[in-house]
Amino acid sequence: MNADFKARIARIRETVSLPDLLLSYGTTLRQSGNGYIAKCISHDDNNPSMSVYRAANFNGFLCICHACSFKGDIIDVYEKLTGTDTAEAVAALEGSEYEGRNYAVIKDEPPLKAARREVFPPPDDAPAVPWKRAMFRTADDQWIGMGDPVATWCYRTPDGKPWYYEARYEVDGKKQPRCWTWGKRGSQPARWELAFPPAPRPLYGLDEIADALQVLVCEGPRKAEAARKMLDGVTSVACVGWAGGANGVKHSDWSPLAGKSILLMPDNDSPGIAAMKEVGMRVSAGSLFWIETAAMPESWDTADALAEGWDRDKFVAFLKANKSEYDAPKPKPEPEPTPSGPPEIPFPPPPMDYIPDDNNPYPTEWPEPMDIFDEVTPPQVKEYMLPECIADWCMDTAGVMGVDPVLLALPAIVAAASMLHDEIQVQPVHNDPSWRESARLWGATIGAASSMKTPAMNRALVIVKKIDAECNEKEGKLRYEYSLLEKAHKTQESAYVDKVAKGDKTAQMPVKPELPTIYRAIAQDFTIEALRDILKHSTRGILAERDELSGWFGSMDAYKRGGGSDRAAWLETYNGGSRRIDRVGSGSVFVKNWSACIIGGIQPDTMRQIAGDLQEDGLLQRFMVVYGRSQIKGNKQAPNKQINERYREVIRQIWDIQPADHGTVHFSEAAQAIRESVADYAFELIGLDFISTAMTAHLGKWGGLFARLALTFHAIDCADKRVHPQSCEISEETAKTVKAFMIDLLLPHAASFYLDIVGGSQLTKQVNGVANLIIAKKYGELTLSDINKGWPSWKNISDQLQAAVINRLIDSNWIIPAPGARTYNKRQLATRYLVNPTLHDVHAVRAEKERDRQLRADEIYKDVQNR
Repeated sequence: MNADFKARIARIRETVSLPDLLLSYGTTLRQSGNGYIAKCISHDDNNPSMSVYRAANFNGFLCICHACSFKGDIIDVYEKLTGTDTAEAVAALEGSEYEGRNYAVIKDEPPLKAARREVFPPPDDAPAVPWKRAMFRTADDQWIGMGDPVATWCYRTPDGKPWYYEARYEVDGKKQPRCWTWGKRGSQPARWELAFPPAPRPLYGLDEIADALQVLVCEGPRKAEAARKMLDGVTSVACVGWAGGANGVKHSDWSPLAGKSILLMPDNDSPGIAAMKEVGMRVSAGSLFWIETAAMPESWDTADALAEGWDRDKFVAFLKANKSEYDAPKPKPEPEPTPSGPPEIPFPPPPMDYIPDDNNPYPTEWPEPMDIFDEVTPPQVKEYMLPECIADWCMDTAGVMGVDPVLLALPAIVAAASMLHDEIQVQPVHNDPSWRESARLWGATIGAASSMKTPAMNRALVIVKKIDAECNEKEGKLRYEYSLLEKAHKTQESAYVDKVAKGDKTAQMPVKPELPTIYRAIAQDFTIEALRDILKHSTRGILAERDELSGWFGSMDAYKRGGGSDRAAWLETYNGGSRRIDRVGSGSVFVKNWSACIIGGIQPDTMRQIAGDLQEDGLLQRFMVVYGRSQIKGNKQAPNKQINERYREVIRQIWDIQPADHGTVHFSEAAQAIRESVADYAFELIGLDFISTAMTAHLGKWGGLFARLALTFHAIDCADKRVHPQSCEISEETAKTVKAFMIDLLLPHAASFYLDIVGGSQLTKQVNGVANLIIAKKYGELTLSDINKGWPSWKNISDQLQAAVINRLIDSNWIIPAPGARTYNKRQLATRYLVNPTLHDVHAVRAEKERDRQLRADEIYKDVQNR
């Protein structure tokens, strides 16, 4: 390749946009950081696996597929798209044949944002602060309850009324400060929430400032309170502090101190001194003084002085001896905004070309390794996504049990839907009375055995099973009464036959008694035949519960007779309505309402095995799916009795609601607009060609799902307020909560499900296994023999998959082939690889956990073998 040709290629890389080229050939790009994700142009890609990024030390964009390992610059991409050679590609990109026609689009839908929270002083009748509901997020992304705080401080209004609280919790010996504020989001009812007040935050000690001659500023309420106790009886000095630690200065409201004589008393450490200097720049003081603490021990503060037994005289003497006038520096002007430079790469580039030195086979500089463990984790459920009584119950119960709240939330929502009578329906569109939806929902919780998904589901369904037990007791009485009526009818029937036989024209045919309506709340371990017998005497649906949905999916048609399709029958339970069921041997049965809500759990690996065999009939896509994290230790607190009783009472209240005669439930005008926005969003996602076919089918059901969830949430709120759901419209606030539940929770969980379960493969599992081995063993050089010994499943996978794993690790800057290494198998894998040494620092914590896990596994295995 001559110098002129190289120069032409360099100009093309600088002047022609690779993203524009891909768009012009119909490849949709999804914004990812400062780069893009797209379906690979080199293989049949169902899920986007190709990164398009601007590489360091390279003029232009590059792309790399993390599935098939295709990579290259704009020339390589044009050759792949058009089938041309390099010379033809250069000529075309220089000339007029390529004009950058945008046949596809870039999509970057921003996440739904919660309504801004208003914070204000709580009313006199506000409930007590729910201190024990505070949760702590651990380093491995688990949430644990923190129990009762070890100390609390009340921030008050200038007239002395409580405003908000700062609490100090302790977790594993470390302090965890939190704020409890009273307020609301949008039109939601006001309540306590674990959050700082919006900036500017009110100061601690506001109620003392008005009458004070001097104000002593300390870092935080604990130290301000300590100073106040030492100055007991000195009313001329107000002791104030701010929320949020040393970094909270800039978020606080310092205007109440304007014109006052101010004493700045820093903690004797660098952050404390810096924070107090920041206060000095922000207050508009009449006079400003600095209290020097440098002579005291490191990190000393007023709380230490109080603990040492200082009294008022000693503290006042210290203040006078160390007080000096302070000329605070003026705040630095805000920097002018600088033009944004080229976008950063969303993914590190492939390893640099490198020629090893025989004396030093390692590169002098390794590229930064990608974090291949950094997979998309579905978000956890938050309170604003749920009706209030469900949210309170989920968070309290999750803390007690040590389970992921989402494993309680979904069963609770499905349980509430199943309790609502199917004749109470919502009409999603005002001018279309033919479209009505009942609150009929299917849910699946996905999690490993350690997630405790079954105990969580059982906890949510306790009240449903109690209601079912009461139904069973009533059923016994009804059937007994019916048996007596049947006996009386037989006697009347015999008498009638005798009269007719004798020609008595006055004989009246007796009326055969009908079995009265018999309700059931829940069915477990059922077949279609069993479900038919339950529903044939009921006008309302039922909750079908399975601890393990794998059995339900696996034996879908195990009991069919005479060509009947259990699968089709189950699909129809999602729609409800009347149905005649014919079975050879058991005759024909007419069911007035063939309706069932479904809730169950399943393990990820089991679901992967099942998903590949499922028919494309929409059965799976009818489920709302959520992932549950592994169990953690509970907070050792007793369940909140009031919250639990409220949850159980709401579920029972929904069950007791009888349909009214005055029509269906409608959306308010504002709620209707929200419903339409969610439907539009779903259709827009469907239009993006990088979404899998399976997820597209799921999103196609979101119009009906929104209506069903809205009716369910509406019924929950109405039951909580003792209002009949048909007596009022679905409010804007309820619609906002449903939108948050669907877009902030269900959508990312569904995306993970259809990528991991339905569209996933063994590649990620194998890559993570080998990667864990590398960091756990601290390899500097890795051989295929090491992988064979340390990762047992390696020898059982195909040569092609082995090559894909190695290529992924190479592309992620984890390894490079060792100089002079022999090649192995048809895929030409090197037998030895050099390991990026920076990995062992980056993943030190994970490596330690992996070593502990392996050691513990070995111990358990040996123990089992010796028994």
